[in-house]
Amino acid sequence: MTPDEHTIQETYIEVGDGHRLYVQDWGNKDAAIPVLSLHGGPGTPCSDSHKDYFDASRQRAIFFDQRGTGLSTPYGSLENNTTQHLVEDITKILDSLKIDKVVLMGGSWGSCLALAFAITHPERVEALVLYGVLTGRQEEMDWLNQAGFRTFYPEVWQAYLDKTPSEHHTNPTAYHFEQILSSDETASKTSAYAYNALDGAVMKLDDRFKPGPFEDFDPVPTRIQAHYFTNSHFLPADHIMDNAHTLTMP
Repeated sequence: MTPDEHTIQETYIEVGDGHRLYVQDWGNKDAAIPVLSLHGGPGTPCSDSHKDYFDASRQRAIFFDQRGTGLSTPYGSLENNTTQHLVEDITKILDSLKIDKVVLMGGSWGSCLALAFAITHPERVEALVLYGVLTGRQEEMDWLNQAGFRTFYPEVWQAYLDKTPSEHHTNPTAYHFEQILSSDETASKTSAYAYNALDGAVMKLDDRFKPGPFEDFDPVPTRIQAHYFTNSHFLPADHIMDNAHTLTMP
């Protein structure tokens, strides 16, 4: 994310465990209630397109790259990188900026993190703005990773299988995640590219989606995504659905 004429400040916040987070404070600094924007992924950082949701003349938006992503350091680190860490990082960002309460906004993984934070720290959340809602349930992951979408995109699934050894066709994502998280850089990048093609086509509703040239592909965001997916988003089973009744904010 690049600064522009509406950027109030750019800063880095030390959150512990060796992690330093990039934060951009943007828009109208006198807005009554700031909005904290939570990016998706996990692993995909903030982008300038996220500013398109906001009116800089009226709203104050806070953007930050979650652990291991974007401009935060160390880039790509999986160490001390869990949902619980990210929830507490939000608290540290708000405290650093002297913000008592925010509106949390997020889509996909960002919505899951927003819900997890609101359940843990409801006193800091004025309201939730969620889209493409993800609750972190196993059923949601199975729909993607076990081809619940194949009726709509059979070619996407077949292309994924074509990049998977035949002996792993019963659970191709387990194979690719193992490769992605391995120390073999070539195997990791190859499987990250294959999974990114699948994930991108389904999430963007575009069976023509391609991740771009392989030689230019950065596997780090997909590696972070695999880290969270293989650990059930570091949430107890049905944690968000079981605690949704406690959310009283709009």
